[in-house]
Amino acid sequence: MTVRLCLSVCLSVCLSVCLSVCLSVCLSVCLSVCLSVCLSVCLSVCLSVCLENDIGTSTITKALLCHDHCFSEHL
Repeated sequence: MTVRLCLSVCLSVCLSVCLSVCLSVCLSVCLSVCLSVCLSVCLSVCLSVCLENDIGTSTITKALLCHDHCFSEHL
């Protein structure tokens, strides 16, 4: 998986997680704040995971699976 592909996959998954979490936590007032914070976290996490190594496929898969699992437990 290339870094670019990794980033796009990671960010799209992360964004959907952000959206569902922010929607469930926030009213319209804090939604933009929540999304911007969440996006910056997404960006740093995705960058570190994807640039960590180009064989970061397994790493990112584990991370995303954990994300889905952890968030579904919280909600």
